[in-house]
Amino acid sequence: NLLEIYCPHNNIVELDVTNMSKLKWLWCHHNNLTTINFPSPTVLESLVCFENDFTILDLSDQNLLIGINVEKNKLNSLLLPNPSDATTIIAGNNELTSLDLSNQSNLLSLSLDNNNMSSIDLSNCPNLLGLQVSYNNLTSLDFTNNTFFENLECYGNNFTDLDLSSFPSLFYVRL
Repeated sequence: NLLEIYCPHNNIVELDVTNMSKLKWLWCHHNNLTTINFPSPTVLESLVCFENDFTILDLSDQNLLIGINVEKNKLNSLLLPNPSDATTIIAGNNELTSLDLSNQSNLLSLSLDNNNMSSIDLSNCPNLLGLQVSYNNLTSLDFTNNTFFENLECYGNNFTDLDLSSFPSLFYVRL
């Protein structure tokens, strides 16, 4: 069975990989994808499908995913793996208004720039090192459980108060 599929820059609308139970890496960026049918169970570790036409993407059964890049789609719904091994989620430039991060305790880097988020709950992401949430509708960020932050980009929001005093590891901030 195939371990990796690399099929960018085509006009693929639907991708069916249900019979590829050993698939670990799927690179299908720069297409016209609206649907991917995944195998179950799965061993998929990396999904790179940015610049497509997804509006909904259900990854809830993709428990072994480590890297997820779904940037520059039309996503208004993204269901993340549950439970999750994901360390990196890149979902900027979509139409997301919310994202359930309740099972993302391994997450190290999260990018949600240019969405329609008015709030984000990071309380179950204690290991988060980097957060990019610029150009959303955020008015506050609660970092109570995130003491390891190193990198924060959050400009272009509606903040009136942002307390960054409790982050000794913070070395890069763009407000």
